[in-house]
Amino acid sequence: PVADRQMKVGSLQGKHILLVEDTPFNVRIATRFLEKWGAKVSVAENGLIGLQKVEQHTYDLILMDLQMPVMSGREATERIRKFDRETPIVAISASAPYQKMGTLQELGMNDLVPKPFEPDKFLEVMVRNLSV
Repeated sequence: PVADRQMKVGSLQGKHILLVEDTPFNVRIATRFLEKWGAKVSVAENGLIGLQKVEQHTYDLILMDLQMPVMSGREATERIRKFDRETPIVAISASAPYQKMGTLQELGMNDLVPKPFEPDKFLEVMVRNLSV
């Protein structure tokens, strides 16, 4: 497994990911993983800031927490999908009801990373949605 982990370093090289998450601990953990894998990470503290960033910049993938103050990930995704149908949006949630892909796809989301983050599953979802 050590060799496997080393191979994963750099596997997201050159990818720019927007992390929309309101919990500082989760931001730290997710950012640490993503940067280790070679991604550039931008952070938005809530759905409204995330929406504004997507209006101003292009990202390879958006990681969207579902439950946040100001604007939920659900509402932010619905608004983003009105002008951007291409960028993969991956839900991040610890809430079991949201962990049903049918519900997430109806919201315009492509996939799910459950919390707490498990590095292997997290990377697998990133690679699958970035087609690297």
